[in-house]
Amino acid sequence: MWNRAGLKENAKENLRRFYWPAFLVCIISGIFNGGGSQIAGYRRLVVNFNKNDQHIYNSVFSKKILINEYHYSSLFLVGGIILFILLMAIVIAIAVSIFVGSPLLVGKNRYFMCNRDFSTGVGEIGYSFSSGHYWNVVKIMFLMNLYVFLWSLLLFIPGIIKAYEYAMIPYILAENPEIDSFRAFELSKEMMMGQKWNYFVLQLSFIGWFLLGFILCGLGGLFVQPYYEATFAEFYGWARESMLAAGNSNNYELRGFGEGV
Repeated sequence: MWNRAGLKENAKENLRRFYWPAFLVCIISGIFNGGGSQIAGYRRLVVNFNKNDQHIYNSVFSKKILINEYHYSSLFLVGGIILFILLMAIVIAIAVSIFVGSPLLVGKNRYFMCNRDFSTGVGEIGYSFSSGHYWNVVKIMFLMNLYVFLWSLLLFIPGIIKAYEYAMIPYILAENPEIDSFRAFELSKEMMMGQKWNYFVLQLSFIGWFLLGFILCGLGGLFVQPYYEATFAEFYGWARESMLAAGNSNNYELRGFGEGV
């Protein structure tokens, strides 16, 4: 059985060999997996109107603002253009996340798993694109995110549970990108059975580091990310070995991580 202190100690020991390359890998993955949230942050648009285009009438009893039909049509036109641009930006962000971000996320996990046993280059992050099974990776990652989203629409808690249930899928794909989608979900569920709460507490144990990073102009968290990723690579290392030892999987499904790039 694993413990938090052991996973973190192993992660720190490994990171001494490759911290700065790991930092770069986290930055690359973060760029393509975090862009969509910025678009969602735009809450409102403020439109300033030229006072010369308005007819303002003042009287003793009331003050009225009349806007001519031309101004209304211009307003709707500008609003339509802005709405179209925002929708296109959202569509592009989602497409980038699906077709670039998710494969890079799998590659990032492979990079950290490889570096547990040997040194591999930053180029390992592109593994999904060069594995020959790019579309399978995209499909399974899309299904994973879709299922979590749909469960979240029903109730918030089931969505969280499913997110933890599927948490090992990006790692499974990192060592076997051609695995069947049904089996990937099944393996992840088995790995996380009885571990969801422990996994959550492991995540929670980093909150102090990330709060400190937030205090430091929000940049400090970037330097914690390699430590975070290396720790969860250790968790997956334990989970996969447990599956193999129990006979719930085999070396064909969980193939290991070769010799890297």
